[in-house]
Amino acid sequence: MMDFSNRISQSFRDLMTLVTKFDELTDIGSRLLKGFRQELDIFNKPTLDNISKIVDGIVKANCTERMVAYVEAGFRHAHLGRQNINKLNSYQERLLDHIKEVKKTINQLESFAEHAISMVEVEGESTYNYIGNRTWNIGELPEFSIEKDDAKVIKNPRENSSFERNFDYAIMMGTIYNMLSLDFAMQEKIVLSLNMDSSSGELESYCLLWDLRPFVDDNIMQQCWTFV
Repeated sequence: MMDFSNRISQSFRDLMTLVTKFDELTDIGSRLLKGFRQELDIFNKPTLDNISKIVDGIVKANCTERMVAYVEAGFRHAHLGRQNINKLNSYQERLLDHIKEVKKTINQLESFAEHAISMVEVEGESTYNYIGNRTWNIGELPEFSIEKDDAKVIKNPRENSSFERNFDYAIMMGTIYNMLSLDFAMQEKIVLSLNMDSSSGELESYCLLWDLRPFVDDNIMQQCWTFV
């Protein structure tokens, strides 16, 4: 039994290591998204007003081949425009690679959580009050709450009996996976929606959501870290 308890607590620690990796990837993704937004704002920056008398006078006084090309390009330097587009493409490609990397981490988190649930099911087959003959999956696991008056306040698994401790670890792992999988789904939708027509307002909202992480309960995560 001790070996079993050690294995599930080790699985919990391994899962929390993956949580750290997920958080680091999320920070990287945030920087990439903000970089894309900045470059797109530059790309969409209004051109000079070529109708104004001042600009019109400057153009006529310097009617060189270079000036004509500059005006025809919408008062943009062609090489800077190419650099801008190349940066936009680079940010978009890196964000897509980011999503692939986060997906791998999510799959690993799911594997750890499902393995922990499976181990607890085996241990609790004879404990009707907890599992009985029922098969649990991650989506059905009860979620923790940290409200003081709530019966589901997270308790330190080390203070419980062996089975209760292992069951609590499994629920924590399932809860963490559920939150991060929703966070990943949000990131994926944001990245896949990016294009040259994305408005500044849209990108501002995306950046805000990415950093706020509305599906992740920070209080629950902080409490889970105390059990590592």
